[in-house]
Amino acid sequence: MNELHPDEALYTLLCKYLLNEADGLERQWVDTWRADNAANEAVLEGVRKMLEAPAPVQTVVNTEASWQRLLNTIQPEGAKVVAMPGRKQRRWLPAAAVILAIVAAGVGVWNLTSGPGEKTLVFNGVQEQVLPDGSKVRLDSASELRVAQDFGKKERRVYLKGKAFFDITADEQHPFEVQMNEDMMVRVLGTQFSIDFRENRPLDIHVTSGKIMVMNNKEQRSLVMTPGMLLRQPEPNRKPYIVDHVVDVEKLELSFEDAPLSDVIETVEAIYNVKFEVKDTGLLKTPITTNFNNRPIAEVVETLAYMNGISITQKAPGIYIVE
Repeated sequence: MNELHPDEALYTLLCKYLLNEADGLERQWVDTWRADNAANEAVLEGVRKMLEAPAPVQTVVNTEASWQRLLNTIQPEGAKVVAMPGRKQRRWLPAAAVILAIVAAGVGVWNLTSGPGEKTLVFNGVQEQVLPDGSKVRLDSASELRVAQDFGKKERRVYLKGKAFFDITADEQHPFEVQMNEDMMVRVLGTQFSIDFRENRPLDIHVTSGKIMVMNNKEQRSLVMTPGMLLRQPEPNRKPYIVDHVVDVEKLELSFEDAPLSDVIETVEAIYNVKFEVKDTGLLKTPITTNFNNRPIAEVVETLAYMNGISITQKAPGIYIVE
């Protein structure tokens, strides 16, 4: 998958905002970013002037070079701008405190812990709950959801331990937030997604529809996830990774449409906890269109080999050779 340089991602988003091409979620991010500090308004105004200034016709626009020229006019040498995440990036974006000491995407660092004396409702175990805003939450076993009694009056925030599926009612003025611990939280406007945040298990965040922002307050990093994306963090101290094309994590349901074999292998490795060693790297660009629904890894491997006319052999348990 192609990735945007952090500076380029922010520059591109600000251009979309000024050209009225940004969607509702993107506009909300920029509006919040503008309101947080006057310096950000200067950045936006600089982009506006660049867009309005006459320029010779170019076949290719050098976005990064344009962004750097803008930075040179509005901030000291050596400073860096916080990054706005692109739509489908695979890496966490660094959000160094430069123009503002805020997290990536221009969203401020919130105090995500319950305040002194805050009254909360606690739901435990397997059950479904409809929150005051109409959002639905389905809890799994050994899970806990805490909801402030004044939920929805000023903010929509819940606290999760365990596993839950969320179907969130859209409200652009009041984003829905799920806090998992002091560092990790998810912010959405209206979508369907699931979180598996159980002890001694990998952290899984999966998006069924819409978009969410996953934020790490401690590391000041964030990313945007779209439908079919799965974030997995195998262990608390390891960096999470992202794969695409996941329809349902529980049912091992995967869907690929003209996806390169490299993407297919990456997703299968994550879902089935296996590894592929590809001898001929030229095969990685081969487009694949297929679906898997709760199939054992042996059938998945057999299908991939048949579709590509290649050999896939098992080197050791969980390790396959592609040639």
